[in-house]
Amino acid sequence: MVRSMLNLDQLQVAVAAAKRQFDLIGKKYPELKAKLPHGKPISILMFSLPGGQTGIDSSPADILREFPAMVVDNSTKTSALNLLSRLNVSKSEAATVPERERLRQQLDQLIPQLNYDGDCQT
Repeated sequence: MVRSMLNLDQLQVAVAAAKRQFDLIGKKYPELKAKLPHGKPISILMFSLPGGQTGIDSSPADILREFPAMVVDNSTKTSALNLLSRLNVSKSEAATVPERERLRQQLDQLIPQLNYDGDCQT
């Protein structure tokens, strides 16, 4: 089975399309837009696969952190996960601010190069 891949721009187009469809459905079924007593919406859009899920508005870094199965396995993903891990360790240790900033900048450079599993948009 050949899996479809999405780059960041394609993922953002898919998110926008899903939100448009959700808005159309919400007009027909306004109860979908209702909120629970604590303020959270009754229904939300999610990306999901058997390996996990994350909210449709999750940032690429959040997707990588919360739902790595959505990101296509390759050397870029491996490097980005390594940087995320190092950033988490640097928060708990006495890492210098410049070191954490350097790691964040490296991660920011990798994020646009990630590819996403296109099956998540279904």
